Amino acid sequence: MKVLKPYDKLYKSERTRVILDAPRSCGKSVSMAQLLAYTCINNINHDIFVGRANYNSLHDSFAQEILDVQASIGLDGFFKLKVSPLRMTTPLGNTIDFKGIGGADFSRTRGLKTTKKYALAIIDEAQQLRNELNLKHAISTIARNMMDGGKIVIAGNPHEVKGHWWNQFCAKMRFSPDYEFIDATCFDIWKVLPEEMKKEINNEFKYNPAMARFMYLGSLDELQGGAYAQFKKEEHYLTEEQLAQKFNGERFEYVIFGADGAIARDSTCICPIAIMSSGRAVVLERFYYDPKAAGISLAPVQLVELIKEYLDWMENKYGFTYNDVEKYWSIDCAAADLITQLRYDLTNDNNIHSFKEKSTQLRTNAVVNDAFAKGVLYIKNTNGQYLWHSHRVMQDDPLVTQLESVVWTPTYKLDPAIPNDCTDALTYGVNYYYLNPDNLHFPARQIAYK
Repeated sequence: MKVLKPYDKLYKSERTRVILDAPRSCGKSVSMAQLLAYTCINNINHDIFVGRANYNSLHDSFAQEILDVQASIGLDGFFKLKVSPLRMTTPLGNTIDFKGIGGADFSRTRGLKTTKKYALAIIDEAQQLRNELNLKHAISTIARNMMDGGKIVIAGNPHEVKGHWWNQFCAKMRFSPDYEFIDATCFDIWKVLPEEMKKEINNEFKYNPAMARFMYLGSLDELQGGAYAQFKKEEHYLTEEQLAQKFNGERFEYVIFGADGAIARDSTCICPIAIMSSGRAVVLERFYYDPKAAGISLAPVQLVELIKEYLDWMENKYGFTYNDVEKYWSIDCAAADLITQLRYDLTNDNNIHSFKEKSTQLRTNAVVNDAFAKGVLYIKNTNGQYLWHSHRVMQDDPLVTQLESVVWTPTYKLDPAIPNDCTDALTYGVNYYYLNPDNLHFPARQIAYK
């Protein structure tokens, strides 16, 4: 059996967890089918697990790949395919179980049982799962059924939405000491690709290079179509030290709290946007509350108590009142209960207004993109998001994740399937000031526009 690099790491690495993040036409499926055949032969009477988000696609995809590989290495008839349920057996006593692991029900894999421990588990097309929690539940269940030294391989394709959970997951795990991380592209296996496939790839690079770099190299940097495409993390997401250098000698003129309140299953996010004396803006530490993650849905009066703790902390850090910084609120008009509670509980120096321009999504979104493109809007990198309801820090920054994730539908509405609570809060706050086009264009601005 001929194994091409970099897939030889599947055999050489001593790590029992492997992530295979690779785009199209890179030989990923063939390599995993080869590994499966090798594992069966070298682990008599041990089983194999193959999981995918969509159970119905396993027969025509991975199961067929195994049958193709057995023919290529002279093992015709070694794998016996059975259906209802889908599985394979070998003369050596191995059983290959095929399972669906996707869907909203995290308990789908909890009842997974095997009479013999798994020597290998493969999770294919992992990016098709709904979220990272689906993947973690599946891994947890599979791990309880693994033999000592058994290997779990998680394979997926880069997703076209840059902030998709799979892209974020791979970025986190790339340098983890517990995972063998394998990158591969079509050029790693170029010599064995069919000539017609090579022509197709070359034409794509010639006539549609940005899409080709995504499809065949997994490059996410040049993708278009995101609702906040002008946000560039390397340019606009700055540390406290970088912000101090960029805004050296400037002061806060105003702080605008853009807010999106939780409606049913949504999250509450507050983005404080500090307008500097140059007219540029910095998004300071955010408030974020996700009732699904918290496991409890707070009433407006309870939520405002948490917001007051957050505001006290912000006041101690930045001294808005002491420095006569005017405070304004621009809150989603649909969050009427939150607006009323804030007006009742907050001090009179908070000017609280409801944002009612939601019907013109294209216009308000364009204002945010203009602000990023013109270099007047920056976001503070807080090294994660502090959660005031649990007093812990979540590793991801939901605002940045959403800026890189939110996309338009074909009818030019924001895709409702992608969370946008934080980007909405940012949009409400940015439009409060920058909806005035004069505030987006500054000749040699010495002080903020009044």
